[in-house]
Amino acid sequence: GAGAGAGGEGGEHRINLTKSVEQRSRMATATGRLETSSERLKESRKIAQETELVGADIMQDLRQQRETLLHSRDSAREVEENLGASRRVLRAMARRMAQNKRIMYGVAFVVALIFVGLLALRLSPDSVATPPSAALSDPP
Repeated sequence: GAGAGAGGEGGEHRINLTKSVEQRSRMATATGRLETSSERLKESRKIAQETELVGADIMQDLRQQRETLLHSRDSAREVEENLGASRRVLRAMARRMAQNKRIMYGVAFVVALIFVGLLALRLSPDSVATPPSAALSDPP
């Protein structure tokens, strides 16, 4: 009886030992997985922070580009307005130039008429018979 009782306790002790080793093994595996998961989580947080910083930089760049585009648009409008004013000035100058040309041709025509008239008077038979200096002198 006594040997059998002692043998029974030894088997139970081995079973408990085996359970304890299995539990330790499972705990070690779980701890390893937990540490791996923690490392992954830390890495994910780090990547998320880096991504957030990159996103903030991109947003700042986009704001600056927007400001540049708005300024360029305003400058283009101003240039367009200046071009319109320049076109109007050029058209007015062309009209004045054409008007001045017509006036010049008119004056040239009048001068030519006067010249031809004076030439005709000078060459007419009446003016040949009496030289201009004789016509002005007293008759004898």
